[in-house]
Amino acid sequence: MGAQALLMARRFANRLVLAQVALAVIFSAGFWVSLDAPSGYAALSGGIIGAVANALYARLSFANGSRVPVDVIRRTVFGEAIKIAVTVTLFLVFVVWVRGPFLPMLVTYVATQAVYWVAWLKSPVSVDKRKTSTKKI
Repeated sequence: MGAQALLMARRFANRLVLAQVALAVIFSAGFWVSLDAPSGYAALSGGIIGAVANALYARLSFANGSRVPVDVIRRTVFGEAIKIAVTVTLFLVFVVWVRGPFLPMLVTYVATQAVYWVAWLKSPVSVDKRKTSTKKI
């Protein structure tokens, strides 16, 4: 990955997390207005769980900037493992200490993850599409 592509990927990851936070605020306001304040707080919690985990994953993925394939894979796997651990931990914190309505939290969490996957499908960062030779040796 070239320096320009790396910069584009970092910017894309940052915009993705901001989009997740914005969606969490919108869902939180919607639940607050349509149901009640605890549902709004729960929805915001679900969005924060998704956004924090993805922000941490992005931060770890771009940590040292090495472009060696083994390092990239190692950082990606490590980042994904940390993301899962943080997500599970934050869900447990919500269930044990916050004890708010579970459905608004879960719906907003799923919505932030949907933003994550839809955004990656429409990503400007793509695989190098150079043509490869098909000549037989």
